[in-house]
Order: sequence, then C-alpha cells, then structure tokens
Amino acid sequence: MVFVHGLDSNPMTWMKMINDLRADPELQSRYQFWFFQYPTGMPIMYSAYSLRSCLNSMREYFQDTYHDPALDDMVLIGHSMGGVLSRLMVQSSGDTLQKIVIGDKTFDQLSLKESTKNLLKDIIVFEPVPGVKHAIFIAAPHRGSAMATGFFGKLFASMIKLPLTMTQSINEMASQQVFFKAVGKGKLNMPTGVGALSPDSPGLVSTVNLPISKEVKYHTIIGNVNENTGKPGTDGVVANTSSHLDGAESEFVVNSGHSCLSHPLVILEVKRILQEHLESVPLEDKVPAQ
Repeated sequence: MVFVHGLDSNPMTWMKMINDLRADPELQSRYQFWFFQYPTGMPIMYSAYSLRSCLNSMREYFQDTYHDPALDDMVLIGHSMGGVLSRLMVQSSGDTLQKIVIGDKTFDQLSLKESTKNLLKDIIVFEPVPGVKHAIFIAAPHRGSAMATGFFGKLFASMIKLPLTMTQSINEMASQQVFFKAVGKGKLNMPTGVGALSPDSPGLVSTVNLPISKEVKYHTIIGNVNENTGKPGTDGVVANTSSHLDGAESEFVVNSGHSCLSHPLVILEVKRILQEHLESVPLEDKVPAQ
C-alpha cells in the first residue's frame, strides 16, 4: 500500500491512520505500508512523473529480485493533491496531453535538447502503472480548488522556488511555446504545484477525463463541512463536486474538513476497502509480508 501526501505536507500526515491500520492484526500481516515523499511545490505533472518512475522502478527491482506476487496487487491512497497524483497513476494519457502541449507537432519536431525532449515526453505520455489494483482518493481536488487562486494560494505559490535544472527546462520549453497555458504578458509557464490546482488550469481539467484502467477499482472519500446546512458541499478547501469521480466503486462523504484523513469514520472506510481488496486477491498470492 502506497500513501501519497498532499500539498505542503509529508508522510507524517498519515500517522493516525497508519497506527489504526497497524492495530488490525489481519491488515498488519497482509500489507506493507510504503510512502511517497515529494516537494509539493513542483509542477503536478512532474510530481506524477516522479511517482510513476518510483513505482515502476521499485516494482521492477522487487519482481526481479524476490518475485513477489504482492506487487501485482498494490493499493494507492492519496490525500488532497496526493489524490490527484494517485489518479494519474491509473490513467492512460493517449495523445490528449500531447495535443494540448505541443499541438500538431511531433516530439522530433521540437527544437529542444534531447534531455528536455525526453523529460517532456515522459511527463505527458504515460500508461497506468502495472500492478495497481485499488486506489483511494481522499479530499482530492480532481477539478481544482478555488483556494489555489485565492490570497493564501497566491502567497504560497509566490514562495515556491523551483530547482535551477527545472527552471532551465521550463524556460527552454517556453521558448518553443510548449506547455499548458500562457500567463502574464504572453509568457509561457509550467504552473507550480499550487498553481496547477486552479479550477481554470487546462492541464488539470484535461486529466480528469483521461480513461482510468479497467483493472483498477477506485474509491472517493469526501469531507463536507456543510452537511445538513443546505449550502454547496465543501471540505473548506475542495468542493465536493471537484472530489467526485464517475465510475467510483464507492463514494463516502463524512462531516469533516479537508484534513479528514484522520477522521475515525474515514479510517473505518479505508479499512473496509482494504479488507475488500484482500478478498479479491487470488489465494496463491496471499503470502505473508516479509
């Protein structure tokens, strides 16, 4: 099971849930808990590329070394922006993002360094990560959050400084009029982690409709601070309509704010999904975790 934290956070955000999950003898014996930590100010699509690369390389290493069948039954669980990254792990890009980013050009027609060209291709052309069978998205802003365009979102974005190598790659792409949208005075830019969560972000909006692998069962968990008030549902940061995904196996709404991943009812729902996943694992694959 791989946990992916959200914006301006770290793996410690999962501590309450992990303690409760590990207190369950069956879950403790059946699952290993892995965590993906990343700099959340990086562009979302780059963070997704990093997560995808880590999952693929770790799966390849352990399959080749230990032939572990559990790697064919992985579960991803992401909170907030981590939920968006987790969704991108089970989707296929086709040529949708390529058309948005470079139009009718091919990668060979771009006047970019080979390393930049390869990076761009790896970021926008992808397939579902092999072995992922379940995904749980908690308070995920699949269609963005108004917070990203508000005062605190802009303040947070203004404090983000991308690494020099990333800035150089972005500037090179911008010189070729490559990437999701123009901002300011005709200047092209790859949005930072918080900027890409804007409801107006073409990149984010485009990824919502990418097909999710039919081999993956996915679930949404949504916080709603306006329960029984008659007001539009929201967790205070993300609107319920942004967290909703058609085709989900289940959608659980809890009377809680954005940090609902520590809510007792949310933890119980995660336990239910994990138990359901265990029941779907072939008997010969139910090897105790080492």
